[in-house]
Amino acid sequence: MTTFKILMFFIFFTLSISNAFANSSTSSYLKNEINETHKAYLFNDTATGLYALNSLARLLEFIGPDELSIEGTNLNLALTYFRIGLLHEKNSDELLKNKYFSQAIVLAPNSKEILTSDFRTLVDKLDKNFSE
Repeated sequence: MTTFKILMFFIFFTLSISNAFANSSTSSYLKNEINETHKAYLFNDTATGLYALNSLARLLEFIGPDELSIEGTNLNLALTYFRIGLLHEKNSDELLKNKYFSQAIVLAPNSKEILTSDFRTLVDKLDKNFSE
């Protein structure tokens, strides 16, 4: 019985340490992924940018709203969708552009008041600051 208690304590301790490490590393991992994806979006060809942004979108969808969210809204996912839409716009694909712009606006805080032009202005400012 004592061996069983020791084994259970060891398992519980191991799981709690792993969980604590995962929770503390998620934020820094996510920030790094967003940064690397942003570089691929800004400084590579359209196909590479789309690949990186779609990968990030899947990650953000899986994680859901996190500590980087604003009022429970995953603004990073909204910006990612909008940037995917911008790349589809660059490729003259109106259907996919509109799909991703719409997804971005729905996720945005106060989405009833936000317009595509507002999002474009925000993304342009963020991208300009990142490039400098």
